[in-house]
Amino acid sequence: MARASKELSDSLNASAGLFIKSAEKRFNIKLDFSEESLIVADDLISVFFRMQRRFSLVAAGFLGAYLGNALISSAGGRWSSERLIEKIGLMKGKANPFAKAVKRLENGKNDSFIPYVKSIKLTMTMDTGFAKDKEKLEGLYRALREDGWTKRLISRIASESEPENLRGEYAEILGRMGCSDDVPQLIALLRLPQFASCAAAALQGIPDERAFMPLMDALCSGDQLLRINAAMALGAIGNPGAVGALVSMLSDDNEIAAHYASMALAKMPHDMTEDAILESDAMSDAERKQYCIFALSESGSIKSVPRIIESLFSSDDSVKEAAVTAFQAISDESAFKPLAFMISDPSARIRVLAAYAIAGFGKEKAVPLISRLLDDPVPSARIHASRLLQWLGKGQEPPRCH
Repeated sequence: MARASKELSDSLNASAGLFIKSAEKRFNIKLDFSEESLIVADDLISVFFRMQRRFSLVAAGFLGAYLGNALISSAGGRWSSERLIEKIGLMKGKANPFAKAVKRLENGKNDSFIPYVKSIKLTMTMDTGFAKDKEKLEGLYRALREDGWTKRLISRIASESEPENLRGEYAEILGRMGCSDDVPQLIALLRLPQFASCAAAALQGIPDERAFMPLMDALCSGDQLLRINAAMALGAIGNPGAVGALVSMLSDDNEIAAHYASMALAKMPHDMTEDAILESDAMSDAERKQYCIFALSESGSIKSVPRIIESLFSSDDSVKEAAVTAFQAISDESAFKPLAFMISDPSARIRVLAAYAIAGFGKEKAVPLISRLLDDPVPSARIHASRLLQWLGKGQEPPRCH
């Protein structure tokens, strides 16, 4: 594939520049091609383009050019004559930023730029880092707050003329850029059924004790999405008064609700939640135990390690998988030998997950065991082992594997 000509490169750079200028004009914010700017740009797409379908082709041109340059900045590569990004990283991979831009406009945040770029960067360069400059990211969101965008987003969330999917996106964005000044308005919206779910979603990013009781009331709603968003917001607040309700939710008839309850509990300090989870009915239920294990491990509960080790030998595949995965979050010496045994498990997925958990015990202990998978009969297991050994060899922390 031929390299892009200077004329084409200049044209693509000009298109990307137009997106940056438009963002500055409309939002009073200065973007560049950094990963931090890409995160904010991905949010601004939802706000700026909304449902303007007739402009989608023009917009895709600007966005594709911007995404392509941001991808080059993040993972390397160059523009080709076919308007693709080629020669990305050691794998010399390719990407089509314009196709991704079209999908982003068509499908909203379901086709976000961020997982796309993270995946390419990890696959092609084996670099696990992303947007590490938190001060820069906060500065960009601060500029949006100072320009009055939190109030405008609340107004859009509270507008029934806005499509429901966009109101949900606005709520997520508000949670990332919002501040405590917005909480009273969000609590007011939380009391209105048509806006309550979006308000709870926004409050996940703005944890505030003033919202505690309204969110607890929302947990009793018949609206499952509202219950899920309220649970996550309560987890972010971290008030011990929510533990009982969230633990009960682990046994909810709706398994999706149980899943999000585990995620909410994982946000809270383990010394606040571990006893209640370990003693819960869900911990004795094979179908729900996986959610208990997730909550315990992600909150860093060392007390739960013996119970999680027992679960490594469960006859239930979902429980066994959850237990192996848990030790990527908790590196406890008592788990090392059981995990070493898992390297020979009949399931290739369990073998791979065990390798990632073992990597957390350090190069000296991990390399001999992970090296066994280099001769694994399953190709994906060999690939994972090779990458883990490369990360360990470079002294880098491997990514989590789920």
